[in-house]
Amino acid sequence: MPRDGFDAKGRCVMRAWRSWRQAAFILSITTSLVATLCAQAVGAHMKSGLKWMDLKEYNKARQEFYLSSLIDEPGDAIEARYQVAMSYKLEGNLVQAIEACVDVCAISPKDARTRDLLSDIVTLTKNGLAAGDASSLTVLTRLLDRGLISPEPILKENVLPLLRSPDERVDAACFRLLKQQGMDVEGLAMLARDTNTIQRQKALRIVSEEADPRYQPVLKILMTDEQGRIKETAAVLLVERYDDGAAKAVVAQIYHAYLQDLIATARTKKRGLEFSGIDAETPTRLVQVSGIAWKLGDPSLACELVELVCDGTAYGFLADNLLASVERMGKPTLPYLKEVLTREPELRRSMEQKGLSDADSQINWRFEKVRAMVGSLER
Repeated sequence: MPRDGFDAKGRCVMRAWRSWRQAAFILSITTSLVATLCAQAVGAHMKSGLKWMDLKEYNKARQEFYLSSLIDEPGDAIEARYQVAMSYKLEGNLVQAIEACVDVCAISPKDARTRDLLSDIVTLTKNGLAAGDASSLTVLTRLLDRGLISPEPILKENVLPLLRSPDERVDAACFRLLKQQGMDVEGLAMLARDTNTIQRQKALRIVSEEADPRYQPVLKILMTDEQGRIKETAAVLLVERYDDGAAKAVVAQIYHAYLQDLIATARTKKRGLEFSGIDAETPTRLVQVSGIAWKLGDPSLACELVELVCDGTAYGFLADNLLASVERMGKPTLPYLKEVLTREPELRRSMEQKGLSDADSQINWRFEKVRAMVGSLER
């Protein structure tokens, strides 16, 4: 009886053993088949992608490389991602090529071929910058943002010169990049020292539009400019923004020369009351002068401003602006106001010769206002 029980149990164990061996065999075959199919799939996607690359069908090639990169084989994934980067580079899309290179470096930071590819992209970018290609600035920005290239020396050697570009899109993009990298002051200083007036005017336009305290040294360079309007505008900005003492002296000197020339010109005119024969911008310029003159700490300007009123050149709101500026200068102007009043007979005759008359209230009010101002300042 026991023997029969043992035989039954043994047969059961044997059957189970045979079933396990069969299952293991089937699993081994299945695993091997799956591995073979996967290997074939990896090879097929890579080969297909490379064929599309040869045909310059880069989008189709990338689809195959992306499929290949999904297979869990690190070596194949690196190869597939590298080929994606190469496809973008060959296609001319350098920004996306950079991003694909970053993907490779995330897996294999020291991958030699990827480093070589990035070096090629840098060379292409430099060549594009030398040709004045604005899109190369976009590529360079991406390289810098990704930390794949040092700002030095490429910004100095390849970007700074582009600030001189006649293409506004190029110089604007260049300036944005330099500002982002903290080299905008250096670039503007370069333009401010340029022998070409157009470049100096460009520097002045930028610093005028952007009230950045870091640009004060650039304005000081422009304040020494040989071109009168550049010099004056830069000096005025220094006065208005920074209350700069040296700039005040420069502006005062410019205004003295301008006002004296205007007075001399007005003496030759046969008519007063209007700006006959004087260029159309004179009223506007005089308003600007009166708005700044009182800030310059030079009371002697009062003599010229008041004389323009008392010789019949300035009238109406313009005369009011000039006298208001003198009044804001305060007591230091008294000697100059009194000096003009000592020449009242001479100035009256000059206005009469120009056709102005007391009967039409064109003369008296001028001297009355100056005398009233003197009385007010003496109190």
